Amino acid sequence: MTLAATWHRLTDFVADTWQRTAALWWSQGISVGAGVAYGKLTALFVTPAVLGAYNLQLATTMLLHGIVVSPTIQAYMSALQQYPPARAKRFYVIVLAVVYSVALLGTALYAAAHQVWLLGLLMWLSTCLQGVYLLNSGYFTAYGHIRKLALMQALSPLANLILLVTLISSGFPVTTPALWVCVVLLNGLLWLVSVYATRRFHVAPVLSPQPPAHSLAGHLRRYALPLFTQAIFSWLTNYVDKYIVGLLLTEAAVGYYSAGYSMGARVAMLGAPLVTRLTVSVYALRRASEPPRAALPVLKKSLLFLWLMGGGVVVLLFIFSDQIGALFLSSRYEPSFGLIPVVAVAFLFLSSTQLVDSSFLAYEKTTYILFYSVSTAVSNIGLNFLLIPRYGISGAAFAMALSMAFQFTLVLGLYRRLLATSVTPS
Repeated sequence: MTLAATWHRLTDFVADTWQRTAALWWSQGISVGAGVAYGKLTALFVTPAVLGAYNLQLATTMLLHGIVVSPTIQAYMSALQQYPPARAKRFYVIVLAVVYSVALLGTALYAAAHQVWLLGLLMWLSTCLQGVYLLNSGYFTAYGHIRKLALMQALSPLANLILLVTLISSGFPVTTPALWVCVVLLNGLLWLVSVYATRRFHVAPVLSPQPPAHSLAGHLRRYALPLFTQAIFSWLTNYVDKYIVGLLLTEAAVGYYSAGYSMGARVAMLGAPLVTRLTVSVYALRRASEPPRAALPVLKKSLLFLWLMGGGVVVLLFIFSDQIGALFLSSRYEPSFGLIPVVAVAFLFLSSTQLVDSSFLAYEKTTYILFYSVSTAVSNIGLNFLLIPRYGISGAAFAMALSMAFQFTLVLGLYRRLLATSVTPS
């Protein structure tokens, strides 16, 4: 194939992607603007120690969400391809109710032992509200409701920014409990909007005639059990670096690292519409009993488009990291400026992995996800302990980038194995 033909196909793909996901691109633009403004206000009005403590607490709450709630929602999205939507949702609402009831008991015991009742309650409530609104977002993703997804994606950072501005303007000190109050209000708002969108525009597709599995519980067990285990290692990959920074350095260093990490992670917004578009397409192919190979052309073009966009952004970040850090953060966070482009590279690899992941999730190859997650977590932890003592918080960023590159290499190998089997599950 000539270069001209390749370019023509890519431009056609870009035009088609824009037509299908224009609302998502607009929402990502809003998210970038609101996120950058939030980061600037955080750098100006939140001390590194407070930001570090908050991020360590946030990582703790994400342990429950990542290990139990997120795999459950992924199983719900898979169940929607095989069961009547109302039946599937009723079952998974009950599952989440049980999960959060047990979590409440654990939170109460922890709060009683450490005398942090208010903080414990806020952290538990925020995860509950996050879980129920993400359940509705899972429905939107499974059935390709792009505009509803765009609404949720744009509303989240905008509301988060407004809440922080309100907190700062009120004159109250910006403490970790105050930040958690903002998180509770944010997730509560997103839940109410998702409920309205679900009831106001509820249209479920008609499934092709398929004999249903014997039990939703059986489907949850088969599909999500590898994900429950995988989520532990995924959490380690995404959050343990902050604990290691705090262990080997200081809590303020966690704040510096979190600020640079947050700015570099904005690159993931370039890939989010591509991931959503591909996920919707793959689930549609799965419902139609098409083999995984049918999604390969779109996957290749999505990866190429992602790296053309993201690669250019990363080059600019490397050249102007100091200027970008000074503009969007503050001189108080100068140690974090050099982390921004390195973390951006890590998130380019992570977005690439998520593109391939859509086929694993749709075709129920969750054991593949477990395999590469374990390998990535082990490499990430080892690299953190190796590099942080030598390079400080920069070592944590290098560890993240190297482990994400390693993960993507593993994922490509597993995807080739999926294509080699090309057997659609019954």
